[in-house]
Formats: sequence, C-alpha cells, structure tokens
Amino acid sequence: MSPGSRPYPLLLAIIFFCLNIGNAQLTEDQEYFETQGEIYQRWLDHVGLGRVLIVKEIKVNGERLYLKLGFREENYDKVVANWKQLKVAFDSKSALSLEEKLFYRACHLFSIPQEDMKVWVNDTYEWGMEPCFVRKVYFEGGDVVAKEINCRTKIRNVVVSNAELGKLRGNAVAEINLEKSRGTTYENIIKYAEQKYGSSNCGSREARFKVLQKDHVLRFEVQNLCKEVLTDEANPLACKVLKRLGYDCNWIKREMLTFTIIEQKTEDGFRLYCEIEGKYGSGLFEEVKRGGYHDMEVDFDEYLEIYADFFTTSLKKHLLSN
Repeated sequence: MSPGSRPYPLLLAIIFFCLNIGNAQLTEDQEYFETQGEIYQRWLDHVGLGRVLIVKEIKVNGERLYLKLGFREENYDKVVANWKQLKVAFDSKSALSLEEKLFYRACHLFSIPQEDMKVWVNDTYEWGMEPCFVRKVYFEGGDVVAKEINCRTKIRNVVVSNAELGKLRGNAVAEINLEKSRGTTYENIIKYAEQKYGSSNCGSREARFKVLQKDHVLRFEVQNLCKEVLTDEANPLACKVLKRLGYDCNWIKREMLTFTIIEQKTEDGFRLYCEIEGKYGSGLFEEVKRGGYHDMEVDFDEYLEIYADFFTTSLKKHLLSN
C-alpha cells in the first residue's frame, strides 16, 4: 500500500463515526420519545382527532424518527370513511391540511428537525400484513409531502360529526386587505419577527430566531424567551402544573415559540392564518437538550390563544404600515 493511500480507510472511519453520531443520539432518546408519544396522544384526544387516530409506535431508523399512527377501527371501509370525514371536518376550519398538522405537531413535540421526521398513518402495522390505507407524511423540497396509497373497495358511510372534533387551540386568524405576493409578505413577516424578538433577552441569554420553512408555509422558531406567553398572570396555573410535574413554582425560566403562518388569497387581498405552539423549560442550562422543554398546549391553551391574538393584531398593524 502506498503512503498516499493510508489515510483513505481512516477517512472512511471518521465519516462513518460522524454519520452515526445523530443515530446514536436518537437511539439514546428513545425513552424521551416514548413519553412524548403519550403527550402526542393526549393532544390528539384534546382536539378531537383521538376519536379516530391513535399512536401505535415511535421508531428510530437511521437518522430519522418515525411516528406511526393507526386507527381505533380495524375494518378497512370504516378506516377510510372515518379518515375522509375527519379530514373534511379538519381541513374546512384550518389553513393547514390534516396531514400537515399531524406532521408539524410531531416535529414540535418530539423536538426533531422537519427533514428528519416521518409520520406514517396506516390501517395496520401487524407483521406479515400489507397495509391497505397508507399516508406517508414527510418533508421534501422545502414543503410537507403526503404520499397516499389506497386499496380499491366499496366505502360505507361512517359519520364523525364536526361537533365531536375539538376546537383548534392556540390559533388566530387576522384579516389583512393588501395586494402583495406571498414571497414579499413572508419576507416582511420575517423582518418583523426578527426585530420584535431580536431585542428580547432574559438576563445574559439572547433570543435565538430561526426560519424553518418559507415556501407554501412560513415557519419560524424563537428560543430563549422569558414571560412571553406565561406572564405573571399565569403563575397560579403554572404553579399547579409544575407541582404536578415535580418542579417548584419558579422553575419556568425560558420559553420557545414555533410560528406557522399561511397566506390565503381573498377577493380584496389576503388572509393570514397564524398558529403558535409553545414550550417552556428551566433556565439552569445553557444549551437546552431534547426533553428540556415541556409543551404548553392543553394546560396553557388560554394563554397561547391570548398571545396568538396579540401577535396577529400587532403583525397586522405592521403589515398595514409597510
């Protein structure tokens, strides 16, 4: 072997080691993912989706995390009918599709980058059985993709009424009558958010702003906030929740917010759909690891809704003046 060829095996070893760091980290967090799976099911039940959907498995495969959802029904015709009714009811009152909502909620709760998250919705995961109903939801080309596979069969009517679906929490919609392209609007919103949160600080910690997506959907994240959603008025409820989780009443030191915004054209201009998801955590560590945050939704719905209304009202004023 020539001297010049010796580094090649070493280089391969280094590359292999680096590629497996992410996989090892995900595997080490399996227990955390299982806990978040329970919280995901709690959220499904909370908004009414749990009448149809259940968490079946959370699996690490390579550098990806797979959330596998199933159905409470086993009969294929009922599965398809229930999904169709659920999707129509959900999509009619949300700018996000049902598949997008399931995917984004998974990214938020499991603290996984969009590129590494996969959400499967199958009618069966039993060994040796081929699923007939399949929805594979993942992030590709800057947007969420929902791949659909169905068997051909007669569908019977099984009704899931709109009244049985829970209210979408933490959402606010602002009507803004302006004639601008989506790209211009999204860039304007990003500048607004950077200015608004760029000056925020919690002692020695500065807020960190990150754009996650800005194609069909605009998504961005702000970390290291404090008392942004959970203000002093939230203290009594926060204290009750923290005690239940085994923390003292002063444990909340930082917040993380994820914004999902969609522009919808109207006859006079456009409407902005804005959804805000929140997490809270301790300020005792510099770098928040996976599992260092707890989800705000369910326990702090009211405060998320108040903040979403405040944010969209402030954003509307900004867009009208620019």
